Amino acid sequence: MPAAVGRTIGGLPALLFYLGVYGITTLGVFALLASLSRPERPLETSGDLAGLSKTHPAGALLATVLLFGLTGLPPTAGFLGKLTLFFAAWNHGTDLGRRLAVCLAINAAIAAWYYLRLIGVMYLQPSRDDTRRTAGIPAFVGASLCAFASLALFFAPDWLWQALQRVSS
Repeated sequence: MPAAVGRTIGGLPALLFYLGVYGITTLGVFALLASLSRPERPLETSGDLAGLSKTHPAGALLATVLLFGLTGLPPTAGFLGKLTLFFAAWNHGTDLGRRLAVCLAINAAIAAWYYLRLIGVMYLQPSRDDTRRTAGIPAFVGASLCAFASLALFFAPDWLWQALQRVSS
């Protein structure tokens, strides 16, 4: 957890941290979807992810890590991003800041329902087609790097947090 979480968090560093983490995670999700989509069998709806854990287990695992990041669950940097943004709004000390923090919490709950539902589709619903999905290697590697970055930034975010503190000073 960033060392700044225990003390007052500035809004700009929290926002920049969140946007960076969210950008990496979103890029990873789109890279993964691109790697798994084929002209003969494109991924067009959430139902196309049904049974992905059986047809492409590595893809389902990567998607789970990335969706956990978008949801804001540990052990991903998305958790720290949402947490620091929430604390920055709450610690602002105004009614507007506290209302913003409450809106952030409500939005996070709505997003969690959506993203966790996608994970459920991948693991709990049977596949529409039992043919094994192949992945486009470059996009899959990109998605893997984004998922790794999301996990790594959860365990070692201080270097990025300190850089953002210097930039916003």
